[in-house]
Amino acid sequence: MRLEHFLIAIFFLPGMAIASCWEKIAVATNQLQEVVQTQDEVKQALITIRRSAQDWKNLLLRGSNEKDRELLTKRFNDQKSTYEMDLKRLKIQLSALNIQADTIKILETQKNELFKNYDSALKRHGVDSLEAASKVDRQVQGEDVQTFRTLENLDQDLSAQVKKSFDLLRLEINKCSKE
Repeated sequence: MRLEHFLIAIFFLPGMAIASCWEKIAVATNQLQEVVQTQDEVKQALITIRRSAQDWKNLLLRGSNEKDRELLTKRFNDQKSTYEMDLKRLKIQLSALNIQADTIKILETQKNELFKNYDSALKRHGVDSLEAASKVDRQVQGEDVQTFRTLENLDQDLSAQVKKSFDLLRLEINKCSKE
C-alpha cells in the first residue's frame, strides 16, 4: 500500500465517519423537533376549540343581555378565527411531516360544519330567552365532541411518532458513541 493511501485511511476515513454520524444525529434531532412542534400545535388547537365551545355555552347562557351578547359573540368569533389559524399551521406541519393528511381534511370539514351549524342555530332561535338558547344548544349538541375526539386521536398518534423519533435519535447517538 502506498503511503498516501495509508495516511488517508488513518487520518481522513475516521473523520468522515464521524461527520456522517453527526449528520445522522442532526437529521434525527430535526425530525424529533418537527414532530414535537406538530404535537404542540395539535394541543393548542384542542385548547382553542374547547375555549370556543365554552364561549358558545357562555353566549347561550348570558346572551339575552345585549351588552353581554356583543362581548360574548366577539369572544366566540375570535376563538373561531384562532382555531382556523391553528388548523392552517397544523396543515402545513402535517404536510411537511407527510403524515395524517386525511385527518386535517376531516378537521377542516368538521370545523366548517360545526360553525355553520352554530350560526344557523343562533339565527334560527336566537338567545333572547333561556328557552331559545336551549333550542340552539339542542340543535348543535355534541357536534363539537367529534372535533375533540379527532384532535385527541391525532395527539395520541403524534405521541407515538415522538417516541419513535426519540428512539431513532437515541439509536443514532449510541451508534456514534461506539465508532
